[in-house]
Amino acid sequence: MGGFFERIEAIMATSWLISTYFKAMIYFYAFIVGIAELFNLKQYRILLLPACMLVFGMANVVAPNLTYIVITIVPYWVDWDTTLGILLPGMLLLMMLFTKRKKSLSN
Repeated sequence: MGGFFERIEAIMATSWLISTYFKAMIYFYAFIVGIAELFNLKQYRILLLPACMLVFGMANVVAPNLTYIVITIVPYWVDWDTTLGILLPGMLLLMMLFTKRKKSLSN
């Protein structure tokens, strides 16, 4: 029975690492394409090296070690998730509903 749970733990850790990698790559791709569209560039490939250096440098500035993360980020993580995951999308949804209602009333 114990060997089975050890394998489950390894599978969960592997799936967590793989999903974190793909999530980071999707965010990075969105960042690169967004910057390219912001500056009306035809290709986004010229931004890859500068963006990689920026992300690498900022990662060391934002989180220099594990103790800093535990002390400064972890206590406020719930508030951050609530704001960006519930409140901000909710406000955007309400704004969309109000603008649709305003357009339908003016027509």
